[in-house]
Amino acid sequence: MEVTLGYLLRPNTNIFIGCTTVVMKSFDPKMVLETVERERINRMTFPPTVWNFILNVQDLKRYNLESVKSISSGAEAMPLEMKKRLIELFPNAKLGESYGMTESTATISTIKPDDVIRKSSSVGKPFPNVEVRIVDEQDRDLGVGEIGEIIFRGPTMMKGYYKESEMTEEALKGG
Repeated sequence: MEVTLGYLLRPNTNIFIGCTTVVMKSFDPKMVLETVERERINRMTFPPTVWNFILNVQDLKRYNLESVKSISSGAEAMPLEMKKRLIELFPNAKLGESYGMTESTATISTIKPDDVIRKSSSVGKPFPNVEVRIVDEQDRDLGVGEIGEIIFRGPTMMKGYYKESEMTEEALKGG
């Protein structure tokens, strides 16, 4: 049975695959490592800020982290050096990264563990049920290498902001 510990970035994924979930009352990086060792945690998901706290625990190498098979991140960009350190710290784990936002209620894209280092500035390809575009300020599609806003649509898109119809209309324009 899989056992997961994480910052609920993707709780549904863990529920769908039948994980037992360990919930901690408060965050303490040393307690996280002790819990991984004691409970034989298999899967962990945290944003890079939290991973950084864990990577800065003193005597990091003293913890038995061999049970961890999957580590992942989202919510912000992860520096390449941090990815390398996590892969070293969790030798039996594959590292994945996802991209999403609150309005999507789920992940929009994810990158395969084999590409996390090789394509370090990518968040992968969109899921099959998600349409993603990069647009300029007039909502015109941009070409490869051009900088713009990421917009998307899919079945997990929010219905709207609570009691904020104007904000909802602006955020959901064009579907």
